Amino acid sequence: MAADERIVKYKHAVARGRKLEKYAMLNLCARKWGLTVSITRFAHFGAVPGELQRRFEVAAGVNAALLHTTRAGATSAALFHAAAETYAQAGFSGAEQHHHQGGATGYWEREWVATPEGTERVVNAQAFAWNPSVEGGKVEDTVLLRNGAIELLTPTPELPALRSSYAGEEYQATGVLVL
Repeated sequence: MAADERIVKYKHAVARGRKLEKYAMLNLCARKWGLTVSITRFAHFGAVPGELQRRFEVAAGVNAALLHTTRAGATSAALFHAAAETYAQAGFSGAEQHHHQGGATGYWEREWVATPEGTERVVNAQAFAWNPSVEGGKVEDTVLLRNGAIELLTPTPELPALRSSYAGEEYQATGVLVL
């Protein structure tokens, strides 16, 4: 978990004893029955500043690209490049280099992560945790690819949704809870 400026400054911030002022992040990776799921959620006291909201929308757009590309046979490199292209189109070229984008999950938080030259291949009935981020804005959920369809394993329907489309298909990510 992290609060305020530490969320923007560090990709994997840890609590440092300061009191929460406006912005909180909670991240959880948990394993049960051999599957590790990863999830990150955010809360903000008062309206989310416009630039921060834009960064969440960009992260959700990258997430949509990753979900759309998560198909049997796709390589780790193809997934990485889909993320990189989407960041660049949104004006955040190079953001994919600041933190890994996620990848296949199973017994470990990530069995493999998407890399520019990655040769790992997506297979049916495989779980993935994607976590695209842009300086304070991040989306992270765990999904299962089953028979060509993406099934969200970590839904939080009580929280606001961010909708993004990629290649004509709509995908949903979790937005910031405004308190």
